[in-house]
Amino acid sequence: MNTGTILESPKRSSLAGLANWRGALVMTAVTALFAQLSFPIPFSPVPFSMQPFAILLTGVLLGKKWGVASTLQYLLLGALGAPVFAMGHAGVHVLFGFTGGYLLAYPFAVFLIGTLMERLPLADFKKAACACLAGLGVIYTFGCSWLALRTGGTMNALQVAVAGAGWFMAWDFVKVLVVAQTFASANRR
Repeated sequence: MNTGTILESPKRSSLAGLANWRGALVMTAVTALFAQLSFPIPFSPVPFSMQPFAILLTGVLLGKKWGVASTLQYLLLGALGAPVFAMGHAGVHVLFGFTGGYLLAYPFAVFLIGTLMERLPLADFKKAACACLAGLGVIYTFGCSWLALRTGGTMNALQVAVAGAGWFMAWDFVKVLVVAQTFASANRR
C-alpha cells in the first residue's frame, strides 16, 4: 500500500480548493471594478455598465460552482454596504430597486454558463459564445421582469424590453464576443 499517495490526496484537494477560492475572490473584485465603469442613460432607469462583461467572464473562467460563489460574494458585499454596484451604489435597497433583477440574476446566469461550458460539445469560441448568450438571456429575463414589476405598470411590455434590454443588446453582444475570444485564445496557449 502506498501511504504517500493517500496522505497527499487531501493536501492536493485543499490546495485546489484554495486556488479556486482565490479565483472567486479575484473575479468578485473584477466584477466590483467593472461595475464602476458605468454611466446613467437618460432613457432608461438601468445604467450602462461593464458589469455583465465581468459576470460572463466569471461563468466562463470559474465554472458553475466557483462562479456562483464569486457572484454571491459580490452581492453580499454590496448588500452589506460596500460600494460595489454600478456607479458606486450599495445597500440592500439596490437589490430591490430598478436594477435588482439584473443583480439577482447573476448567480443563475453564471450557473447556466458554467453548466453549458462543461456540457456543450463545441469548439472553445463557439462554446463560450453560446454559454454567454444563454447567460445574458437569463440576465435580461430576470432584469426586465423585475423592471416591469418595479415600474408598477407605468411601462408596457415593449417599453420595458427597450429600456431594460434593447439599448444594451449591441454592446452586450460585443461583450459576449470578447469573452468568447479571450477564452479561446487562453485555451490555445
